[in-house]
Amino acid sequence: MSKSKGVFLFAKNNGQLDYVKQAVFLAKRIKKYLNVPVSLATDSPVYLEETYGTDDFDKVIKLFEKGDKILSSFDSAEKAKEAERKGRGNTKLAYDQI
Repeated sequence: MSKSKGVFLFAKNNGQLDYVKQAVFLAKRIKKYLNVPVSLATDSPVYLEETYGTDDFDKVIKLFEKGDKILSSFDSAEKAKEAERKGRGNTKLAYDQI
């Protein structure tokens, strides 16, 4: 197996945060400034394709989840909000190696 350089991103959306959108933004910058392949592992491949397309990624990998948790996050000193955190440690990849 040969080693190659590239970037592997995870994007697991929840009701409050669009991590897929952030991954698309990041992939465009990676391609422009680093010029390396970008792969994305996501639980929302259909949303990605329908909303943004998959042209910014060399490979899109579907994540399969096994349970969700609630994560408290702070977006300022006074304001806390809860967001769903998807399947920490219980994620399985559907990945075919080329």
